[in-house]
Amino acid sequence: MNRIAFASILLSALLTCCAVCLFWLHQDISALDTALSQSESLTAQQDYDAAIAVLKEATVVWGKRQRLHSRLLRHKELENITLTLISLPAYLEHESLPDYEAGIQQVHHMLEHIWESELPVWQNLL
Repeated sequence: MNRIAFASILLSALLTCCAVCLFWLHQDISALDTALSQSESLTAQQDYDAAIAVLKEATVVWGKRQRLHSRLLRHKELENITLTLISLPAYLEHESLPDYEAGIQQVHHMLEHIWESELPVWQNLL
């Protein structure tokens, strides 16, 4: 009986850890998505300096959180997101809007892929 209780407690602890990690990941993805959308809207208004400031702040925040996520997740996209975020302000400084828009879409796609691959659905579990 003690083994069953221990296994139940261990399983509950693991599921709780997984739920907390998914919650953190969702918060960070949402925050980065919001910052990218804000940068896009500032770019549409041709306020490039404010858009660059938003991107640099988002890059710093993502860099801090990426360290945690890289310990918990095995995704090459985490590094690619960081590299793309670093290059986005340079695109705006040189007013290379097609490259900037492509980079924004690439980050959105990678964030969506990370989220979908971490959800506990049958496709990911099998």
